[in-house]
Amino acid sequence: MYSRYPGFTVEAWVKWNIVPTPTASDQQWATIVVDGTTDNNRRYQLQHDQYNTKFEFALATATMGGSGTWLQSTTTPVSGTWYHVTGVYNKTPGTMVFSVNGAKESGKNVDSSGLRASPGKYQVGGPAGIQWPGPTSMQRKLNGDIRGVKTYEEALSQAEILAHYQSGVP
Repeated sequence: MYSRYPGFTVEAWVKWNIVPTPTASDQQWATIVVDGTTDNNRRYQLQHDQYNTKFEFALATATMGGSGTWLQSTTTPVSGTWYHVTGVYNKTPGTMVFSVNGAKESGKNVDSSGLRASPGKYQVGGPAGIQWPGPTSMQRKLNGDIRGVKTYEEALSQAEILAHYQSGVP
């Protein structure tokens, strides 16, 4: 039995179908899964960075607006390869951890006092992308596959994340 901590965790398996190299006019984040319906109400976002060369886990707080704080992976995705990506927010010490393929790649302390509550709506990206409503809406497309999206209203341990990765692609 694992120890669970207050917070939340989001995980997914993701694979690019083509080498992710956007043009200068297409430098937008490719969303894997987001808890929210707009940049202004999201709580977290699991995504590829603006240039689609790294994975990211972004966390939004009431005081930081849509920008929030984020972690980047050290892994650069390769087309045709499955990756298990996991973002964890642990409320008790106020930390964020980002793991790829069961291994912790980055982490940092965060101020959890203004963390947004979940809007209760999740969106999963993919070829159709996610359209944020509003005058500055952006289409965020991931030319690939997403499987096994799971969310937990608790912070999973590194041992649990490794076990989920070792289970393989669903």
